[in-house]
Amino acid sequence: AVAGIRNASFAVGGARGLRYVLDEQKQGGLGVYDRGFRRVATSSTLGADPCHAALSPDGGMLAAANYSSGSVALWTLDRATGLPKGPVLALQHKGSGPNKERQAGPHAHWVGFTRDGRTLRSVDLGADAIFAHRLGAGGVTGTDIAYRAVPGSGPRHLARHPRLPVAYLVAE
Repeated sequence: AVAGIRNASFAVGGARGLRYVLDEQKQGGLGVYDRGFRRVATSSTLGADPCHAALSPDGGMLAAANYSSGSVALWTLDRATGLPKGPVLALQHKGSGPNKERQAGPHAHWVGFTRDGRTLRSVDLGADAIFAHRLGAGGVTGTDIAYRAVPGSGPRHLARHPRLPVAYLVAE
């Protein structure tokens, strides 16, 4: 346990030994820590209950899935320091599924960048969908549904095969 980290739900390691740790609260947060777990920066995730994070392949962006608000937070990272720079961008999912107990609205559960870093994918349990957010010089240039899951399946996590053009989707 590290004093000051309240409710860590997920963490990823970045350049220069930085650790990006999600604080799973109603007002979700991101804490950035150095090698000694000293907090060097904080940011809001602009959503509720962040549960998964990913770094872009080049280390220039960080994304987080906000489960309860059904949104994704996207930060640009400073190349020299690895710290978030500029405003955080919120991407709101839309949709629901047939299981009204757990799919009354969107619930972003996983985020990941494509190998080329040009698309951010987000798996949404509530919307039964994988969203594809196209990234460009000006930020997000568009959003599409990359895959529509079986209604009611509640997709949670995506993993890519390391060499083959295959992805595995885990659903409830």
